[in-house]
Amino acid sequence: MVALNLKKILTLLGVALVVFFIVTQPTGAANALGNIGTILRDAANSVTSFFTQVVS
Repeated sequence: MVALNLKKILTLLGVALVVFFIVTQPTGAANALGNIGTILRDAANSVTSFFTQVVS
C-alpha cells in the first residue's frame, strides 16, 4: 500500500517537473526531446543493422 502511494507521488512529481521544464525552458525542452528522438533512431538503426548482419 505504501509502495503504491510512493509510486503515485513520484509519478506526479515527475510529471510536474516535466511541465515545469517545458513552461520555463521551452527551447531546452524541445532540444532535449530532439536529442531523445535522435538517440532512439540511432538505437533502432543499430538493432536493424545487427539483425541484417545476422541474417545475411
